Amino acid sequence: PVTPPVIKKFLNTTRPEPGKIRVFYGKADDPDVASALIHGLRTKGSTPGGLVINPKPKTLYQQKWQQLQEAVYFSSKNAPLERSHDQSAGLPKGLDTERTTFGVKSVQFINAGEIVNPTKTVEQVEKEAEEGHQLYIKSHNAYFVGERVDRKYNWSRIGKDHRFGVPTPNYSDGRKAAGSLQWLQSDGKLVSKQCDDFRERTQPQIGKVHDPIADTMNVPENHTFGILFRTDGFGVGDLLNSPLTADYTSDPDKWWSLVTAVRQDLKKANFNKFSALLQTFSRYDKSGQGFIDKKDLHNVCLQFNLDLNTPVLESLVEFCEDSKDGQINFMEFTNVLNWKKEIPAELVEQIRAKDVRTYGIPTVRTDLTAPQIKRIGDWTNYGDQSTAYGLLYPTRSSLKGVYEEHYLASRTREEIAQIFRSADVTIHDELFEEAWKLASMRHPKGEVCVESFRNALKEIQAY
Repeated sequence: PVTPPVIKKFLNTTRPEPGKIRVFYGKADDPDVASALIHGLRTKGSTPGGLVINPKPKTLYQQKWQQLQEAVYFSSKNAPLERSHDQSAGLPKGLDTERTTFGVKSVQFINAGEIVNPTKTVEQVEKEAEEGHQLYIKSHNAYFVGERVDRKYNWSRIGKDHRFGVPTPNYSDGRKAAGSLQWLQSDGKLVSKQCDDFRERTQPQIGKVHDPIADTMNVPENHTFGILFRTDGFGVGDLLNSPLTADYTSDPDKWWSLVTAVRQDLKKANFNKFSALLQTFSRYDKSGQGFIDKKDLHNVCLQFNLDLNTPVLESLVEFCEDSKDGQINFMEFTNVLNWKKEIPAELVEQIRAKDVRTYGIPTVRTDLTAPQIKRIGDWTNYGDQSTAYGLLYPTRSSLKGVYEEHYLASRTREEIAQIFRSADVTIHDELFEEAWKLASMRHPKGEVCVESFRNALKEIQAY
């Protein structure tokens, strides 16, 4: 039913409709004057900027009229050359322009010095200030500094100088100083050691970090938990500065990479004169101890056309230098270059470090079950990690956030049916039961995942 207007004006006051102004029910029937009422003065538009910057050209009549209006101004008249124009043209005749002064002469009553520093005594100045002070209190409520405000109380029984309250006892002999020096409840409290240790462990202490498990950590204070990751032999600086091939790796990988590169180059060049190279080295060995200097080594390499890079050759010489006195064991140097022989075991044991970097992919441990949450220090390869090909070319499902563990997770019959129906795969009830039975038989516990159900469905449809 429609609400009557008489009741509606009361509802508009208490519960107005959305977007409507709340109107008091006493003013509901009044004429609406405020909506059309405009306050202020109506301003007229001034001259637009276009006419000010580029005014319209005046007609000949307008120019003559402007000249007649401005003819009375001295700016429109031509003054005589090198002389001022006659400024007495509008004055009465016979007026002395040099001695006549216009205006009213002001009478000087008092100077500024008497106002700043009047010739009165202090008592006279204070008396004049007190005469009008009571009037200023009544008119301006202005009081002097420190003056008490008169609140028109009845002081007939008690004088204005009366003070309320109990007077505070004050002794000048220092009898209360002893009580101020002795703190209240300053006696020491005896607390059991067990209770104090529990409070220190459970409650935060001032100036200390709250560590509830500090007693259980049998490690030093500067101990850092976690695994220390070993940095690579090269970093961003090597990539930006483009170092030489010999500087790509660091010890002990540097020696292995240099030996492998040199042997590979000699093998490609079909260099087989290692016995002649050893005999030439022995000719330069005058002492017969098996050592030659760097200069002789470089000369022999040039004779046999060993085209080795200078930094690479210097690195090999540095490794074969035993006493660091410039003498090189040419037998070890020849064995290092000889790609037909293996590297001597004694030399390998000297160069091999304790922690040699391991290359390659760890063996997949199919005999171990992959944990749901893998630890940071667990380097075991459970076969659930993606390969480099999978990272470069991800599948469609991985782009949608579906990975291999989602396909291999065991699911119920309802979940399998819902997943395949969502993928628009039409499966009849008989076909679904047959595929479910085949997939559950292949698992020891009878569990079925999406991958096993899909493989079973493909086998049934293939036959």
